[in-house]
Amino acid sequence: GPPRVPVRGDELARELGIEPGPELGRLLRELEQAAYAGEAATREQAIALARRLRA
Repeated sequence: GPPRVPVRGDELARELGIEPGPELGRLLRELEQAAYAGEAATREQAIALARRLRA
């Protein structure tokens, strides 16, 4: 199947210190695209990318 985002939404929210909500949903969709492109293969990469996307 398609690559999965290697971090769960609740984990991502905790790592970034944000509340679950629209912003978290947007970040998860962005990470999904990145996972397809092979840019978020590990949990660490996914979290680092999410931090950059928030900036």
